[in-house]
Amino acid sequence: MTDWSSFYDMSTFSFKIAAPDGTMVDLSVSFRGEPRTGAIGTLESVGAVIEVRTTGDAGPTRYWYATKECCGGPPDYGHFTLTLTRVSSPVKTSSGKLYQSEGTLDATLVTLSYPPDGSSLTMQASF
Repeated sequence: MTDWSSFYDMSTFSFKIAAPDGTMVDLSVSFRGEPRTGAIGTLESVGAVIEVRTTGDAGPTRYWYATKECCGGPPDYGHFTLTLTRVSSPVKTSSGKLYQSEGTLDATLVTLSYPPDGSSLTMQASF
């Protein structure tokens, strides 16, 4: 599902999955504007950000992300491309609109840790 906020003109695509080892993965991708078919990500959209939180028995909660700052510069951290191949007609909500979507996600994320350990996470998903 993709939620669009009329107040911020921002969309958030999110899902949760359980990995085979029991680790829970919460994923959220935010970008400016309403959802549309095509590629959205750090290479295409200023202000795009992806955050992933992993929790499970294998260790502490970890946070991973990729983002692109303003002004059209190169990605500050990691990169991702969310490609939406189908976006449904919207359903109005109190804060904006809700969409169903299909597509793919390719990402290389860096960990948010202190001190930085230089680790990364590569993801590919179809939905």
